[in-house]
Amino acid sequence: MTLLVNVVIWAGLAVLVMYTAAVLYMYLRQRALLYDPSAERPDPAACGVGDMQVVTLYTDDGVALNAWWLPPAREDAAVALYCHGNAGSMADCAFKVAAYRAAGMGVLLFDYRGYGGNAGHPTEQGLYADARSARRFLLEEQGVAEERLVIHGESLGSGVATQLALEHPPAALVLEAAFISIPAVGKLQYPWLPVHRLTKDRYESLAKIGRIHAPVMVVHGEEDDLVPVDFGRRLHAAAREPKELVLLPGAGHADLFDFGAGERITGWIAETVEGALRARGLPRTPPEAEASGPPLFS
Repeated sequence: MTLLVNVVIWAGLAVLVMYTAAVLYMYLRQRALLYDPSAERPDPAACGVGDMQVVTLYTDDGVALNAWWLPPAREDAAVALYCHGNAGSMADCAFKVAAYRAAGMGVLLFDYRGYGGNAGHPTEQGLYADARSARRFLLEEQGVAEERLVIHGESLGSGVATQLALEHPPAALVLEAAFISIPAVGKLQYPWLPVHRLTKDRYESLAKIGRIHAPVMVVHGEEDDLVPVDFGRRLHAAAREPKELVLLPGAGHADLFDFGAGERITGWIAETVEGALRARGLPRTPPEAEASGPPLFS
């Protein structure tokens, strides 16, 4: 009997040691496990968007970021600030520019720190700073009026977009394949880990979205096996009016534009942002932007 008790105790201790070691490993390596950047600097021509201008964004903490800029075809058109997803770089979402181009809208793609050959290492606060520099470029260097600025966030970028929209309410916010928080996603992938206690970079979008004063569109694939469609429903439910929920049957996590998401998004922006501007009779271009001469590119 004593031998059996000793075996049970030692087996329990061994399991506890292994579990503790696994938790410690995951805690120390969590950012390496969360972020999946490509170190290769993408080329717009090779990605089918050779008409986009290569520009450089500068963050408040001194990081230079590679970005591609497509000005709008009309001065009264909306402009999208696009925060891309986790894996790769902005090259992986370059095909989405076609939907904005077809609608005559402008779009800015940019790579976060540590992505696409940029210096630095990705963190939650770092990515927030990167998005702020993108907004500043559009407003201060390109003269884009806030009434025309749309923030579009995809997957990981939805957390970045939500924070930026909370700090600076845009004309509209588009959330594509969005999660409610990183701990919630982590709990799905690692149910045996205390992720809610250990996660450093949290991107708590569900807790923020109800405080955003802007129209919100949530687009989600019904077959998303990475970020459950219920997360999209919960974000939409927590958002203020006006809001729109688009659930695409058959779509997964990264193929929403194959199921018509691009047209649905730009159509909604045309109605919500451009239509509202026409109805209100607001000036198409800020007077200071008209007087400042041609835009400056870094």
